[in-house]
Amino acid sequence: MSFRKKLYHVTGKKTPEEIIKDRVRIIKELLKEKKLEATNNEENTQKIREEFYLDHLTVADKKGNVITTSGNGGALQEIMKSDLHRYMQENFPKAEIYTVRGNGKNRVVYNTENKIYLMETPGSISLPEIRRIADQIEEGEDQFPKESEEDA
Repeated sequence: MSFRKKLYHVTGKKTPEEIIKDRVRIIKELLKEKKLEATNNEENTQKIREEFYLDHLTVADKKGNVITTSGNGGALQEIMKSDLHRYMQENFPKAEIYTVRGNGKNRVVYNTENKIYLMETPGSISLPEIRRIADQIEEGEDQFPKESEEDA
């Protein structure tokens, strides 16, 4: 043991190598992927909402029937009945996504072949993030099928 290491040992201070090892350990702990565990579809939706920092998340079929939501689903019903939604469907039937900004929030409507996703966020959200949210919702629906589907 060198004089410097003995001095650090005696004084109770960490050597530069020990400090670096501690920092690496802390960073590894912070970077560990935390798997969001859910027990049902609504809880899964809440976890996804929290993970992506969304204020609200609702998923519905093309008829407007709510499949899962992180709230009461009223915002989606408003959008589905609005003139804006009808206008978008009539004039841009193949539009995959549209964003409505107002009141300090962004409402994102993401259309797939058989579902509509409504996300409300205080900031912007990218298309890859939106697709990842949709994928995670689909995974949750596969993992937690509706009770009526289980009985059938």
